[in-house]
Amino acid sequence: MTALFVKIFAERNCGATELGRSIKRGWAVTEMRGTPELDRTALRGVLQSVPPRDRAQLHNHMLDMEHDRILYSDFGWAATAPSTDIIQSAAHAIDTLFVGITMHPLAFAAALRDKPRTPGAATKEMPLAQWLTTPFPVHRRDGLTDQTPLTPLELWSAKARALLALAETDRTVILLRSDELRETAHDALSPHLTAKDGTQPEFSEIDIPDWESELRQMPPRLLQQLRLQIDAGVMQALGHDPI
Repeated sequence: MTALFVKIFAERNCGATELGRSIKRGWAVTEMRGTPELDRTALRGVLQSVPPRDRAQLHNHMLDMEHDRILYSDFGWAATAPSTDIIQSAAHAIDTLFVGITMHPLAFAAALRDKPRTPGAATKEMPLAQWLTTPFPVHRRDGLTDQTPLTPLELWSAKARALLALAETDRTVILLRSDELRETAHDALSPHLTAKDGTQPEFSEIDIPDWESELRQMPPRLLQQLRLQIDAGVMQALGHDPI
């Protein structure tokens, strides 16, 4: 299949933006939207119209509406858990290459701690051990069945399961790892996309946080609790080393 469209699904900080830039440079394909397109000046004006204590809630509401606006055309926010029902029922999904990117769950958690990219989320630095047990807000744009806060590893697991569910459908899906994008993306994408003449895409190195040094300092009881939050089968299916 030669794709007319490409849709990238990846959690925050996992490489969706970087991969999208590389695809634009190297292949003749339309990348579906996955980031908010609200005008920043207009957004600032709307947020300043309410008291400061209400701004994070309003900002999240507006981001959820942006996700809703592109859900049926572009399948929503890049960091959403993809809806297989919507994708299976969409005629243009047949001509779409779906790309899922995952990062090792502990690396994802460390990156989310540093850059939560969620209005109102905790942004102060915490030791990784504390952060991993801190519930993180879930919104409608996350695409999950409810909006109960989840720990970072629970959030990773829910999104990873959704990507694997999409890969089990009859749509064209490839799954990549953030730490191997530079080595694997070109060969994985090329069979499905039309190359631009005279171009050779270059793939950016994704910034992977150093989580292993902090992991070695965690008590065994906490490590066991963390392992219970992650499905070993999901880790294996996506090619990530166990904790």
